Amino acid sequence: MSSQVRPSHPDAGAAPSQRAVAEPTPPIHITTYARGGRVTVVVAGEIDLDTAPQLQHAITNALRRSPAGVDVDLDRVPFCDCTGLNALLDGRRCALGQGKTLVVRNAGAAVTRLLALTRTLGPLTSPADASSAVVRQRTLAAAISSP
Repeated sequence: MSSQVRPSHPDAGAAPSQRAVAEPTPPIHITTYARGGRVTVVVAGEIDLDTAPQLQHAITNALRRSPAGVDVDLDRVPFCDCTGLNALLDGRRCALGQGKTLVVRNAGAAVTRLLALTRTLGPLTSPADASSAVVRQRTLAAAISSP
């Protein structure tokens, strides 16, 4: 009785010329514009380990320029992984720390699913949730600084 051992990875044992090659991440395009005290960050392309730092940088710069907060338009984002989610959550944390808001607008199906599965849909997409978070942050800061 003989048993065959199967490779654990599909490319295991394959000649170097037959192994799968990782595809480079398509470029991400980010534009920003200001309107009425807020800055909108418009993203087109996949947000992943390679491109999330660009999103985080754009959000940070938008927060510097905006007196009220940042809207992130993700309508043209077909894929977002946990590093993209972390960039959004970090941007929200920074915004709240400055008394501002970060709101995700126009999230496509893939992004909406990610936010729903991670229970961040409300905090990241609802202006009411964002505004109440700012009020909570200010109340907490006032309570801490009161003698």
